[in-house]
Amino acid sequence: MANPDFPKIKATDYTSYHYELFTKTLTSYPKHKNSFNLWKQGMKEGLFHPQFHGREHLQVQRWLDFLENGKSETRKAFDLGVFGLSTTVTTEKRKSYMAAYDWDDCISQKFVLESILDGLSLFKSVFGYKSLSAIALNYVWHPKVEKALSEYGVRYIQGGYVQKSPDIRDEAFTKVRHFMGQHNNFQQIYLIRNCQFEPSSNPNIDWVDRCLDDIKRAFTWNKPAIIEMHRVNFIGYINPKNRADNLEKLNQLLKKIIQKWPEVEFMTSDQLGQIIDKDEKYN
Repeated sequence: MANPDFPKIKATDYTSYHYELFTKTLTSYPKHKNSFNLWKQGMKEGLFHPQFHGREHLQVQRWLDFLENGKSETRKAFDLGVFGLSTTVTTEKRKSYMAAYDWDDCISQKFVLESILDGLSLFKSVFGYKSLSAIALNYVWHPKVEKALSEYGVRYIQGGYVQKSPDIRDEAFTKVRHFMGQHNNFQQIYLIRNCQFEPSSNPNIDWVDRCLDDIKRAFTWNKPAIIEMHRVNFIGYINPKNRADNLEKLNQLLKKIIQKWPEVEFMTSDQLGQIIDKDEKYN
């Protein structure tokens, strides 16, 4: 829902966090000013249904700490308006900046839980409805996150087969396995992303066939197919070929799904969750 407000943060000498709505960020890029209108058009036509992902895709305290301590690579990225500096491309020894629901101490835990409630409120104000489903950033979240989401009406927790749960007393994550339709202590339902379509991550893979195999496996076990794909696959501002090629692959995938399973139904995560909610075998 939001990005760091870089000028305001710099004005505090990296000691205080400030954010701006993503809709404001879009206006900073002349060619992106109409993007949100296209989102709304897609929503109206039933092609696009946002769900909550987080207020920001950033572990704020960890990032601010490295900025305040003058870590050169994080500072250089900051000066370029970038915070998503992967641990795979930096020499800095640290945990991920992108896992927003990770926490290192009680202060960052409190920040995360408060940011979730604020983010859900922002979601409703921007999109006009409460998000019934949520997907944790980098599949990292603690049961306290589920409680915070539940308090705002989130019924469905989307993720992978394995949840990585942070522990203040231990640097390592606790791994928690989930299955489709499983209920937690707050009577929320887990929805498992069991198929992948990520052509930008590795162009040497036939992602259409790979995703079809994933879908076949899900359907063989009488499970819904939830396809994981990221926006980066369809972005073409810097590299138009990335957008053109991957939209064509997505078109091929959808056509082959319909050909192979003509009775297939496409639905939002919310709609799927509501169906599982009413299915007696899951209750």
